[in-house]
Amino acid sequence: MKIAQSSLERSFVVTHNGKEYFVNYLNSSEPIPNLLNRFHWEVFDENHEELNIFEFKETTTEEKERIQNNIKLRDKLIKFCIEHFNDYNPNFKEEF
Repeated sequence: MKIAQSSLERSFVVTHNGKEYFVNYLNSSEPIPNLLNRFHWEVFDENHEELNIFEFKETTTEEKERIQNNIKLRDKLIKFCIEHFNDYNPNFKEEF
């Protein structure tokens, strides 16, 4: 046997300042459709909306401030998840 490709996905539910965030990591040794048009990390809020971290020319000053706060929050959540990336220890003792 030979492994042709390997993918790794981790999903986290993180509570921060009384809110829940859903953080997802996905990476693959080869291109896969799930990684098209996305970063390796994605962060969603309680309403399952992706955190807005993108600025455009028409972005207002108020929106830019909110985006900068979202970027800081995203980075903090991802850092926390990286620190706890291997905390889950699955039981692989299934019989085959």
